[in-house]
Amino acid sequence: MKKIITVMIILCVFLNVYCQFPPAGNNIAPLAVASASTCNLGACSTLNDLNFSTCGIQSMWIPTASPPSSTPGINYIDFEWTTSVSINKMTIHHAQISGRFLTGATMQKWNGSSWVSFHTFSNLPMQCINTVTFSDVTTSKLRLTSFQMTGTGQISNPNFREIEIFDIINNPLITVLTKNITVNLDVTGNTSIIPADVDDGTNGNCSYTLSVLPNSFTCTDIGLNTVTLTATAAAGYNVSETAVVTVIDNVNPIAICQDATVYLDGSGAGSITTADIDNSSYDNCGIATMSVAPSSFTCADVGVNTVTLTVTDNNGNISTCTASLVVVDIISPVITTITSPFVIWPPNHKYETFVLGDFVLSVLDNCASLTINDVNIIKATSDEPEDAIGNGDGNTMDDIIISGDCKSVQLRKERNGNGNGRVYTIHLELDDGNGNTSSVTCQVQVPHNNGGTAIDDGAVYEVLGNCGNKSFFIAAIENSESDIELINYPNPFNNSTTLVFSVKETNKTTLKVYNSMGKVVAILFDGYAEADQNYEFIFKAERLPKGLYICHMQSGNEHCTKRMLLVR
Repeated sequence: MKKIITVMIILCVFLNVYCQFPPAGNNIAPLAVASASTCNLGACSTLNDLNFSTCGIQSMWIPTASPPSSTPGINYIDFEWTTSVSINKMTIHHAQISGRFLTGATMQKWNGSSWVSFHTFSNLPMQCINTVTFSDVTTSKLRLTSFQMTGTGQISNPNFREIEIFDIINNPLITVLTKNITVNLDVTGNTSIIPADVDDGTNGNCSYTLSVLPNSFTCTDIGLNTVTLTATAAAGYNVSETAVVTVIDNVNPIAICQDATVYLDGSGAGSITTADIDNSSYDNCGIATMSVAPSSFTCADVGVNTVTLTVTDNNGNISTCTASLVVVDIISPVITTITSPFVIWPPNHKYETFVLGDFVLSVLDNCASLTINDVNIIKATSDEPEDAIGNGDGNTMDDIIISGDCKSVQLRKERNGNGNGRVYTIHLELDDGNGNTSSVTCQVQVPHNNGGTAIDDGAVYEVLGNCGNKSFFIAAIENSESDIELINYPNPFNNSTTLVFSVKETNKTTLKVYNSMGKVVAILFDGYAEADQNYEFIFKAERLPKGLYICHMQSGNEHCTKRMLLVR
């Protein structure tokens, strides 16, 4: 048992020493041609002739300043081999220890076009023999330069007996094995790796630690990145290999939408940009492009439309969101009428019939294809009573008769014989079907005298049309295949109407009412609606003006819209 313990102790000590001082092989300095900035006393070949002489007896020396220049290449010793060699150890045999002693230098290798520094040693003890170890290096030329002489005695003209340079035993202490990997950036645009991520079975015959650089990455590192995995043992001995880390960003941008309203112009067109729908969308590595579709609208789109915002980040990841866009037509139609009043004569108490074409020359709207026949006579007034006191206007009634379709009016040709003539005022109205109306008036006169002019004293007698408005109410926009059922009654309504909806799937659901300007005037429901249940609400509009209102419901990705007419 004691023998086993003893063997284990010896093995541990050996491995510890083995890692602290990596093994070196043969002295290959004699295989090189030695040269120097200047060689005095002995030839430069004295440095590698295997004649170690006796400590205290100089064999050759190199003249320098006192102290030597720290500039590389001023003072130097070179070794040149016919082929590349791998080395990691050098032993210097000094001629003197009381002065003229080399305590440090910079070691350089030739890279084919210039000298490259790879190791610096200093503070060598003033003793006959010193050994310098360094990380493995392969070169065909070795140089010692930037001499350091910090010991006692003379600090110039270092002298030497021999310099040995040892090649590497073909038995590496540590074998570093790597693998290429792919890493994903997180939502903050960052990621990191540890040595184990790129290590593919590194092994060695002594203890070591692994490190990897670089080990953190951001959006600027998207693509291929070369990292170095290094195994470091005691005394600074290390071995490195590279690996490729591919950094990718597969995090989709966060698309955030907001509802919007677009108003059609005089040509019946309207459009939006991404800025109208985007509500601060963002991405971990930045947004490249945003687009919205559809972006152009016409009169056919009046009401609530679903638009989609598409957000693409700098690395090609795409997200979308949807918003409700209310397309509104607020431009009233135009009615062009005659400019001069009609004059009817004689005042024989008979009816004169007028049709729309007698008053209206043309109609025009940005959205609707309207004709003169879409105009309604909503009322007619007279500035004289229907049957004035006395017999000047005859004993007649029903001086104004508006046809049932509101497209013509009959006016009695009479006036008060003691007055200034009768003025009939015809009130015309045109609705474009989107809740916009225009009203105009035209006059018909019965003068007191033939050829005279009647004077309008203000309405005292009025007859209303009884035909409603042909185009004002538009049926609900409904999808027969929708998973939403939405009804309201009555419609048109006065002051309040009841809305009832149900959904086929439980979902986040909203029920909102907009006015014709696209402004939300009521939120009737905002929450989760359970499948196959009826939800009933009363929309109260006592304080709202009459006109067209839009009820919009969304449940999940399903939409439904109804238009409701508030009348007084």
